[in-house]
Amino acid sequence: PAPAPGTSDAQSPAVTVTNPAPGATFERRQTISATASATDNVGVKEVRFYLDGAIRCASTAAPYQCQISLPAKKNWSGTLDVQAVDPAGNVGSKSVGISTR
Repeated sequence: PAPAPGTSDAQSPAVTVTNPAPGATFERRQTISATASATDNVGVKEVRFYLDGAIRCASTAAPYQCQISLPAKKNWSGTLDVQAVDPAGNVGSKSVGISTR
């Protein structure tokens, strides 16, 4: 049977990367504290942090944060992706580019 009207959640969470700033440059091998905020009409189940597509950690309670060790490569540039997931499985995401010197 079809779900009752008004009981399905099709809205994805809204997520904002609060740290680091887009385009931020760090020292090689530095550990950064990535943080994000997320909101949803029903609730946020989990916020996941990825560096160049590889999951680094997940956070289930605000403030959503993750300690990420950056590569040792000089002049590396990559993407930090943050995904927020709600209880229905809807995903919202935001990405920022970061680099090392």
